[in-house]
Amino acid sequence: KYTFEKLQAYDANGVAYKYEVKEQAVAGYESKVNGTDITNTKVGKTKVEGTKTWKDDNAKDRPEMIKVDLLQNGTVIATQEVSKATGWKYEFKDLAAYDANGVAYKYEVKEQPVAGYESKVSGTDITNTK
Repeated sequence: KYTFEKLQAYDANGVAYKYEVKEQAVAGYESKVNGTDITNTKVGKTKVEGTKTWKDDNAKDRPEMIKVDLLQNGTVIATQEVSKATGWKYEFKDLAAYDANGVAYKYEVKEQPVAGYESKVSGTDITNTK
């Protein structure tokens, strides 16, 4: 809360002053002014990256590609194809770190089912065991 007191209402020619508030930029926040109210919202970007590991003794029937879903607060928001060509690595970039209320999003990954394998997620890394 802030207050400005004893401000002049008129200049020397009798013209009314127009006052407005502005805030100095605050790192990591977006500022919006509505009249004399200022709302700061946390902003920022993040990324989620991980590696796919196979525990299958180099099985010949290993799929050439898998799909990894990215979940934001439990809802799938993106999917990536992961393969030997990507080094069995995945990365989801430029993700919003916070919602409109400044609350951090929870991100997690989940592999779409692969026949004959059990998938286990540890952090953002996925291991498939035959």
